[in-house]
Amino acid sequence: MSSKSSFWLLIFSLLLPSWGQSSDLSCRLKSRPGLTKLELKISGDATELAAKLSAKGFSCDRPAPSYERGVRCRGKLAAYPEAVNIFIPSQFEKKNSLPVALHFHGHNTGCERGTPECHFNVVNGDGDYGKFLTDSGANTLLVMPESQGRDDTFKSFFKKPQDLDLLMNAVKETVGVQSWDSLSLSSHSGGDAVMDRLARWYESDQKGALLQKLRSVALFDSLYADREGVAQWPAAMKKENPSSRFLGSYVVGPGASTVKHMKWLRTRVPDTEQWQFREVRTTHMAIMKDGGMSDYLRDSCR
Repeated sequence: MSSKSSFWLLIFSLLLPSWGQSSDLSCRLKSRPGLTKLELKISGDATELAAKLSAKGFSCDRPAPSYERGVRCRGKLAAYPEAVNIFIPSQFEKKNSLPVALHFHGHNTGCERGTPECHFNVVNGDGDYGKFLTDSGANTLLVMPESQGRDDTFKSFFKKPQDLDLLMNAVKETVGVQSWDSLSLSSHSGGDAVMDRLARWYESDQKGALLQKLRSVALFDSLYADREGVAQWPAAMKKENPSSRFLGSYVVGPGASTVKHMKWLRTRVPDTEQWQFREVRTTHMAIMKDGGMSDYLRDSCR
């Protein structure tokens, strides 16, 4: 057994589940929003899942001292050619059926963790997905497959709806849940290309199994063309699921690169409480942190 596996098994043996008083938690913690760092403790179910993934060859981060970040586990699955990241929120509660959020990063992950250009930057918080998830209060797993180059892996892997099912079935078996209760999809930067492909599948009569459970969609500074599939997505989702959600969050001001296409999208999608747009004065890499990713994950659990 590896040292990391031993660490997680030891932690699991020492910690009792911290959320036993919240037995009504199914998708998000409704009774205690805005937990402080002192109140937030990592749950026994979170440590158990981290230990399980570590034993299967995933590299799982040790939790931050205050546990506000949850746990990131990174490893390989036979169903997908690159590494897959699974983020476990601190308040995670194990269930037979869970919602899942799938996020597509932008171009190139060829960087070391902690460097400014890295998609998973936890130093300045721009790519602190574990914190975004834990802050949301959602009892959701966040899955981020990695892609090489200009999202070349996404483009070559996701060729038909069943490829999405293939990947997410492998994740489901690895984490040990019986089914995905619902699906939320989001992208950053150049991830819009694969999102447009998924949108067109969703609008067809050949969605595949998991796309039929789509609950929400979010674009984080992630529209580099006038993509007709994305434009028709909100209305198609509402027809299938009246409570579905859509968020288009994009950078405005110096250095903004998606404004033209997001403005085009706004002519096609009405801005309502259910379908929202946010103009954010921030940097391209900080749009998830400043543009509402935690809110998106929270609202995905409505």
